[in-house]
Amino acid sequence: MHHTKTCWDYNYLPNFLFLHYSDMLSDLPGTVKQLAEFIDLPMTSDEISAVVKAVSFGRVKQQAIAASAQPSKMPEVFKGGQATFINKGTNGRWRDVLTDEDLDLYKETRDKVLSPDCATWLEEGAGKNIELGYNDYF
Repeated sequence: MHHTKTCWDYNYLPNFLFLHYSDMLSDLPGTVKQLAEFIDLPMTSDEISAVVKAVSFGRVKQQAIAASAQPSKMPEVFKGGQATFINKGTNGRWRDVLTDEDLDLYKETRDKVLSPDCATWLEEGAGKNIELGYNDYF
């Protein structure tokens, strides 16, 4: 939470763009378009489609599996290599892991560390039309 908060404190600046994984899952073409606009890169719909295809979870997972199968001089940071780091491409798997006590501790810490708008963005993404202060992309 500290890491997110230290960046969130500057979300009003024009050179900060917060992208949330759940928003990418729900609207990857919209996220690519948003990023292109943020960096002032004109893109056609065909170019956006090509980027979406290249960065889709399925494509990235295939590349990770292929990379993990190749011999490497790099140390294995994650058990199973890239193929396990790029895992399922879903959100919310914590629901089957965390207890009510764990969630209470999280909420207590969240409320001490994060502003309400930051907590909402962190938990839900920007798809909820949260005002970030630097643009109206959402």
